[in-house]
This record gives sequence, C-alpha cells and structure tokens, in this order.
Amino acid sequence: MESEKPEVVAVRHKRKIRFIGGKQTALVWIILGGIIIVFGILCGFGTFLSAQNINVILEQGSVLGFLAAGQTFVILTGGIDLSIGGIVAFSGVITALTMLTTNIPLGILAGIAIGFIMGLSNGVVSVYLRVPPFVTTLAVGSITAALALIFSNGQPIWDLPGGFYFLGSGEVIRIPFISLMMILSFFVSFWFLVKTAYGRHVYATGGNIIAARANGINTNLILISVYTISGLLSGIGGVFDAARLQSAQPLAGLDEVLPAIAAVVLGGTSLFGGEGSALGTLGGVFIMTVITNGMNVMALSPYWQGAVEGFVLIGAIAMAKLIA
Repeated sequence: MESEKPEVVAVRHKRKIRFIGGKQTALVWIILGGIIIVFGILCGFGTFLSAQNINVILEQGSVLGFLAAGQTFVILTGGIDLSIGGIVAFSGVITALTMLTTNIPLGILAGIAIGFIMGLSNGVVSVYLRVPPFVTTLAVGSITAALALIFSNGQPIWDLPGGFYFLGSGEVIRIPFISLMMILSFFVSFWFLVKTAYGRHVYATGGNIIAARANGINTNLILISVYTISGLLSGIGGVFDAARLQSAQPLAGLDEVLPAIAAVVLGGTSLFGGEGSALGTLGGVFIMTVITNGMNVMALSPYWQGAVEGFVLIGAIAMAKLIA
C-alpha cells in the first residue's frame, strides 16, 4: 500500500495532539473551574451553584454555543465569520413570520434555511469572487440585520404558537432542551472533525492551503462548506433564540459576534487556522457565560460586561500565543 505523503501525516499527527491531548484544551477547562470557584466565593456557592442558576447559565450560553460551534469550523481554516449576528436576527424573524402564516415545522425549517443560504453565500462570494471573508461576512451580516428590521418593521414579533416555546424553555430530565441541543451540536462537530476525512481536510486547509491542494484536497469546497456550516448553525441559533425569548427580536444576536469569536479563541483555536478543538470551544463558551452570569449575580453594571469580554478576548489571544 502506498505510504501517505509527509504533509498528510504531519497534519494528522498535529490534529490528534491539538484535538484530543492539547494542553490548551485542558487549560481552558481548568480556567473554567477556577472562575467557578472565584464566583462561588464571591456570590456564595449555595447561590451560584444552585440548580436554578446552573440552568440559567446553560440556557444563557446556548445560542452563543451554536454560533461558536460554527465559528470553530471557519476559524480552523484561517477565516472569520462576522455575519452570524445578523443571521440570527433574520432567521428568527423569518421563523416567526412563516410560523404565523403556516405552522411550527415550516417556520423552523424556514429559519434554518435562511442560515444555510446566507452561510453558503458567504462561502461562494469569498471563494469564487475572491472577496476577503472579513469583508464578505461583514457585508452579509449588515444585509441580514437590515432585512430583519425591514421584514419585522423594526418591531418584535409576538404571539407565536405556544408549542414553539418548548424549544427555548422546555426541559428534558430537568435540563433545558435548548442546552442539550447546543451540547449535541458540539459533539457532532467533534465527531466530524476527529473521525472523518472531512475533518482532516478542514485542518489541512487551515494549516497549509498550498500543501492541502497539492495532496488533492478540494480546498474551495472545504472553504465554502465551513461558512455554510457556520450559517446553518447560526440559523438554528436564531430559531432557538426566538423560542427562548418567546418572540422574534430584530436585533437579536447582534451582540453575540465578539463573544462567539472570544469563545473559540479561548478554547485554543488559532486565528491563523489549522489548530483547535470543538471541546475547547465548548469550554470557552462556558467561560464567557459564567463570567457574564457571575457579574449579573453580583449585580454589577451591565456596561462592564462588554469591557470584560473585550479584555478576555485579548487575553485569550495572548495566552494562545504563549502556550503554542
């Protein structure tokens, strides 16, 4: 049997270390444990670690989790997706409008389809029109945010079917359903990236796109697919967000872009591509959510939250460079 080319072997070895045994992935969960202990001391363990507050943390981090899971695929290829906030808003609005005129299943499918189409558009424009992903996704984010306002007349859409709310507020074995679905999305992402040839191709494309092409990988298809996945998960996030808020908010998701990127970087995914972990990103999501929740429990001003998220992002990038 013909031996594998050195580039493929190197990518596979690197991926295994970074994904399963990487110290950055382990470190992010250790940091999460430390943050929980700190807030437990400051807020009281009985309050901060109560079943009610844990469910609040899980629920609050769910939409962010969907966005961060998709963003992981994009950043692994060395790209970035700034359209996710606008897609969440537009997807939620389309879900609500479709649901009010048809039924719940069609509304959900319409919202997810919006995410898929917008994500695919990001990939096609970036690859075939050679518009930098930063510009493409920023533009698509602006377009979708504007469309959310246009279709909703700038007003929240209320009076959605009662059965739809289960997606956002229902529980299974006393755990929020939305959180279970978010965690499931991470395990599916983990499986695709670790167990499939597609995952190896994503890492190879981000690690060295020239070497990936030389080894027969269709890098254009990979790049289009990761933006499609990100858009799809953003659309799913928009559907769940509308269910969680029990209304479609035309500005929903717009403030989740920075936290999603921060969660991915905190989890050890390199902004230059080729290195990262879905499990690390999940830890990053919980870090961002626990910090926000802890500040809320402490009754600190919400204006500090954006500043803290910004400092966390800068610290995460610096930490990743020091550990790499």
